Amino acid sequence: MNISNSTSGHMSSNTEQIIRQIVAEELSWEQELPVDHFSEHLDSMQKLSLLVAIEDHFEISFDEDDDAEINTLQDLVSRIHHKENLKQHID
Repeated sequence: MNISNSTSGHMSSNTEQIIRQIVAEELSWEQELPVDHFSEHLDSMQKLSLLVAIEDHFEISFDEDDDAEINTLQDLVSRIHHKENLKQHID
């Protein structure tokens, strides 16, 4: 996957753009990604594939609690940032 991971001041919008690219590449998603409750537009296999690709890209790991809390695109962005912050404190 050829997606750069930027740490600039626009982290949230960069993360959202990366998610959109991952969705397009991993799920062959051609329409606009819904912002509200996007997870309702994905079947269980698509959601699993998306989460695994995001884990691989950002070098983070989701757990069952995360899955239950991620419903919107912003939820996903926030959870990624939370996981990245935890990772930085551990490293």
